[in-house]
Amino acid sequence: MKRLLTLAFVITMFLGCGSINSPINMTPLDTLNFKEYVFDTDTVFEYKKDVPAVIYFYSPRVKNCEKQTPELEQITGLYSNAINFYCVNYEENIKIAEAFKIKKLPAFVFVPLNPNIQTVSGAVLSYHDLEKAFDDIFGINK
Repeated sequence: MKRLLTLAFVITMFLGCGSINSPINMTPLDTLNFKEYVFDTDTVFEYKKDVPAVIYFYSPRVKNCEKQTPELEQITGLYSNAINFYCVNYEENIKIAEAFKIKKLPAFVFVPLNPNIQTVSGAVLSYHDLEKAFDDIFGINK
């Protein structure tokens, strides 16, 4: 019986990996590497890279994140030379979400090279909406 339960657990984990893994074409961030790639949440905001960034906050258990992730994965490949794409699992990294006052998912933090960060929270953005945001916020039009 114990072996059967273990086998059932392992199968469930493998079948669910698509929704548990972080989105493709994006660098997953946690509280440790967030400081390296973006900024130290314990200090004044100072972005550490020379390319604009999009930080996607998601949860594998939120239905709107399931809808948003494929749209975002599709567009990241086209813009990967001009924008750094990061993802943060909200449930595992609450401190990062709190630094940006993220309360609803999915959420995006658009980080241009100036200090004018913009956040969109609780809305599923279409491919067209994402392209428009990249053009309006970053001045990048494909």
